[in-house]
Amino acid sequence: MEIWTGFFVGLFGSLHCIGMCGPIVLALPVIGDSQFKILLGRILYNLGRILTYTIMGALFGLFGSRLVLFGLQQDLSIVFGVIILLYVLTPRKIKIKVANTYIYRETTNIIKSRFASMISKKSNSSLFTIGVLNGLLPCGFVYVGIAGAVSTVDWISGALYMA
Repeated sequence: MEIWTGFFVGLFGSLHCIGMCGPIVLALPVIGDSQFKILLGRILYNLGRILTYTIMGALFGLFGSRLVLFGLQQDLSIVFGVIILLYVLTPRKIKIKVANTYIYRETTNIIKSRFASMISKKSNSSLFTIGVLNGLLPCGFVYVGIAGAVSTVDWISGALYMA
């Protein structure tokens, strides 16, 4: 059941992803002059991205499975649901204040500088690394996925949910 929920979250969020991460994909360097090499680069980028989401899902699924042992999983699911609703209903000016906090700013600056250094390199390994970094960008749909992964019963389900 969780896998289908994750699938539909990803499906319905795909327009958001196209709008937010589409420019990153358009900025990816083209490596090689054949269709195969270009396709390989795009596949490596997506494998890096999926790897990051899968690892995050496994970690948060493991965390959620431990919460079941303590009887806290249902309570935490409700808390995550309330947080997501509050985020959606929060005015933009408050979100901007949160985005200007030190830890948020520093984290995104580190990721952006790594992006810049990887985009300037034209190699398949840099495309894979860009995909990994893309999975670490702050994103509301990733947070929804994390909340879903925590509500799964084990690390495998969490990994599949986020993949």
